[in-house]
Amino acid sequence: MFKQHSEKSTYDQIIDYIAIGVLVIGTSLMGLFLTMGASLTAAFMTVYKIHGETMEDSLTTTYWHHFKRTFWSANLTFLGVIGASVALYFLAVFAFAEQAAFLIVLFYIGVAYLVVFIQIAFAMIGIFKHKNPLHLIKNALLLIHIHPVVSFKLLINASVFYLLTVVAHWVLIPFALAIYFHLQGRFLKPTMDFYINRIQEHTGNTEESQ
Repeated sequence: MFKQHSEKSTYDQIIDYIAIGVLVIGTSLMGLFLTMGASLTAAFMTVYKIHGETMEDSLTTTYWHHFKRTFWSANLTFLGVIGASVALYFLAVFAFAEQAAFLIVLFYIGVAYLVVFIQIAFAMIGIFKHKNPLHLIKNALLLIHIHPVVSFKLLINASVFYLLTVVAHWVLIPFALAIYFHLQGRFLKPTMDFYINRIQEHTGNTEESQ
């Protein structure tokens, strides 16, 4: 049986999370950041299995399996995230140039929604099947509003990542990613497990990997 995370030393556990961050950087650079969607999904699924003590193979093999499995759906979703980010950028340029208070507030709300949506949507891609992108967007937005405490925790998680990498120093990116994915998995796993159990009770239909 493969050695689970809790059976490892604290040092090895920290190294595992840093390794996930390095894998995300590597697989994102490999596709000129257009593969970041699959990288984020693979990272979450690896951390999800770590938290659930269900690792069946090495960390790298687990990560690579989910990277390939969700490659197209996750990366197409990431293109949508890029589009939303560009729209927010132009909104910010106009809002701050015109000192339009309403639009400035709208920009910050949009950023908050986007950073939480990213954490939830790519996790959902790894775990659940979706009919189409609109189905994914609808379910992710519903989860954001149904679980406001979880959403707030994810917003804090993104804020910590920003503080470490932008305010502090970019050299901390691998360590910031380690913290980011650890907290994302810790915050989202109970919620994901709740919906997995509900689906199994009604249909028994979840992703094959689960």
